[in-house]
Amino acid sequence: MENSLCLREVRLQSSEPWVNRGEGLWFVFPKAGAGEFISGAVHHRLTPNAALVANVGRAVPSIRAAATEFRFQFFQVGLETLFPLLACHEIPRLRAAVDGLKTGKIFPAGREPAAHCLALLQTVPAEHNLVHRSLLLRLAAVLLEHELLAVKGEQLPAASAGERILQILDGISITELINASVDELAQKFGYSRRHLNRLFHAQFGFSVGALRMEMRLLKATRLLRDPHAKITNVAAEAGFNHQGLFNSSFRKRFGLSPSRWRKTLLSSPTQPALNSEMLPMLMTQQAGSVNVPIRQLLSLSE
Repeated sequence: MENSLCLREVRLQSSEPWVNRGEGLWFVFPKAGAGEFISGAVHHRLTPNAALVANVGRAVPSIRAAATEFRFQFFQVGLETLFPLLACHEIPRLRAAVDGLKTGKIFPAGREPAAHCLALLQTVPAEHNLVHRSLLLRLAAVLLEHELLAVKGEQLPAASAGERILQILDGISITELINASVDELAQKFGYSRRHLNRLFHAQFGFSVGALRMEMRLLKATRLLRDPHAKITNVAAEAGFNHQGLFNSSFRKRFGLSPSRWRKTLLSSPTQPALNSEMLPMLMTQQAGSVNVPIRQLLSLSE
């Protein structure tokens, strides 16, 4: 995601609109003047020291100055970036929480959690380094924890399917997942192909086949960070037997060809834009961890 976990200060004049392209979670911190967050028919007034969080989809909202000048700080992050930080039981609760943020939510100034965020903002360094990004994740956590607590008592999907999935994930390594067919995986765990996919859909919202494809493509992104790696070799190492399938799958997933994705990565201090369909738990993969159980790599241990 372009500009993900990068704190920026924006200055608007009169009714000048500001739009930031890209899906994900917006975090807005007004500093001076007054502004307005507009999402469809919903308007939120923005005043200094308050905080706003919005789950932005394809219908991109805008921010306008409601006075002569309006200054605010802003960063965005993909929901998938936060999943490795959560325990298994927190993941469906976070999904439920952010579903309620599609038109934005204001946290008033002078009250928690906005007051806590104001103090944290003072500690974020100007340089876009690890400390910078870590503190932004902490800011996101402060605001989203408030929402997680709000949905704590809600009825969520039964844990029985989740427990079965965790047992499955404990027995699969990256190597098996990439190389074995869905039928072979289903046979290994004593399920039919259909039932195994049903369990995955119930817990995560995607199929085993989609998980395998995502693992391959994310492995490809790691390999592409080597500027000397040949695209054909990357495709083969990521488990693709056909170059054409690799190119089309990569473009569909990331919006760029493999070569263009690498050029964008090498020429920009921030990561290339990733679309919001990423299967989030896979972000914890580590190169070389081919025999580690998938559950561990998905950070599903409580």
